[in-house]
Amino acid sequence: RSPRLHRVFDAPNERGFSSLLRQMDSQHKFHGKLYQQTKVANLSLLPVGPDPFGVRERLYSAGLSQLFDAFREDFDAVVIDTAPLSHADSRPLARLADGVVLVIRSHQISPHAMLAARRLAEDGTTVLGVVLNNLDSKA
Repeated sequence: RSPRLHRVFDAPNERGFSSLLRQMDSQHKFHGKLYQQTKVANLSLLPVGPDPFGVRERLYSAGLSQLFDAFREDFDAVVIDTAPLSHADSRPLARLADGVVLVIRSHQISPHAMLAARRLAEDGTTVLGVVLNNLDSKA
């Protein structure tokens, strides 16, 4: 919803995850690797890319599972930073992940957080942990 990891890692955001989803062909094949090496040793980044809102329908395609399989082949560990689970476009990503870490603002356990936890349970998603964020600003 508010892409910023490309700024954190001083990387371009002209192409990324949304680009991969856009170029998915009818057989759910992806063409090309869009990962970027960061200044941190052994850490690659796949930014969200331009117009992440234009590919929501592809988050529910069979190709997304194949994309996650490709991530697993290319990397030892993959961390995906998504919008809150109260947004519909985060749920299909959580379903395909090996596990989810919930980040909840400390002292603000809201109905949205409870709903997110319930959805994860309904989907059979493994919750690896819950982190209470003491920051007052939005992530």
